[in-house]
Amino acid sequence: MVIHDGDGLEFEADGEAELLEIVRDGFRAPVADTDTISLLVGDKQYKVFNIAARGVGIFLDVYDELIPEQLLTDMLISFNDREFRVSGRVVHISMDEAHVLCGIALTCLDEVCEQELDGYLQQCKRALFS
Repeated sequence: MVIHDGDGLEFEADGEAELLEIVRDGFRAPVADTDTISLLVGDKQYKVFNIAARGVGIFLDVYDELIPEQLLTDMLISFNDREFRVSGRVVHISMDEAHVLCGIALTCLDEVCEQELDGYLQQCKRALFS
């Protein structure tokens, strides 16, 4: 039996074992070193290392700089020589060998910002898969 919880999680009961599969929505693209994409949160500027249609990944300086589920209401995303006001929510904070990584879901985008993000992602897909 497969159970969907609405958050992209799928549970499958198989006898006594339960399988948990996390399914990501959409395509995330790494930001090329030649591209400058940044996110201004309050008065702090962050480098964006990956981007999706409805979210970004940023590098934090310290682990508790932001906290999961924190609402961020006054952000400015800059890319393609344009700036857009956005709001968001901290989805996760994790660490790799060298960085503190933070995923932010963008929750309030205007139509022009959505089109610019989509155009950038399409460009990334062409570069990655050609």
